[in-house]
Amino acid sequence: MKIELSFAIVFATLGVGCQTPPVQDTIDLALLTISGVATGSDTPIHPIEGVEVSRDGQQLASVVITLDEFTGHLAISGVPLATSSIATPDKVLQHFGAPYWHDADNGEIVLFYERDGGSIELKFEFADVTSLAYITIARPGVLADPEQRSSYGVTKSWPPK
Repeated sequence: MKIELSFAIVFATLGVGCQTPPVQDTIDLALLTISGVATGSDTPIHPIEGVEVSRDGQQLASVVITLDEFTGHLAISGVPLATSSIATPDKVLQHFGAPYWHDADNGEIVLFYERDGGSIELKFEFADVTSLAYITIARPGVLADPEQRSSYGVTKSWPPK
């Protein structure tokens, strides 16, 4: 962490434009954390406008980001990420690779990324091909439920490897 901060200070000093967003208002889509807190944790979270957090008992179970209301920051492995850089399915594929599953219905597109043998899900929902509407991080995710996999027509084996 000390090295990351040093690089951020050097880049800021050089005017490179690398500004690390405050952890408190950042959702990291690679680390699957909100304000530095991982899903499954019982640590309290500072509220962020446009983010709905749900808990299973005391543990963080899901984070839903409504992009048109979101006032926080996104990151990938600590590197700031502009929402415009993941605004389309093709751009999400560039950052995250092929999803475990995708669904396209009535003009809507959903990309499902499964982690840790399907125990954590990162989901991108597009209202149409140019408009990312929601990002969800859930433990467990929608596709962990066999009935949901069936309703989405999932043909891949479960759990994902």
